[in-house]
Amino acid sequence: MVRASNISVFFIDEPQRVQWNDIGSIAEITKAAEKFGAICHKPFKLSAQFRCNGSDAYLNWLEDVLQIRETANFDSWGDLQGE
Repeated sequence: MVRASNISVFFIDEPQRVQWNDIGSIAEITKAAEKFGAICHKPFKLSAQFRCNGSDAYLNWLEDVLQIRETANFDSWGDLQGE
């Protein structure tokens, strides 16, 4: 992406990975960008998220499913099929 575009913007939430061996950390992206001579600006933290209408329930569910942290969400939804 860095070589193919004039400006690349990455929104990264490092704890939210699908698999533990996923790539795309801030350090990896910065290293690749610098390799190709891109100017890298210091990352900054967004103060809020807006996913699925900003639902805290969705964010809690996502963090529980991805095993980022346990939430009050029910872990065994798949066991209820057919009930």
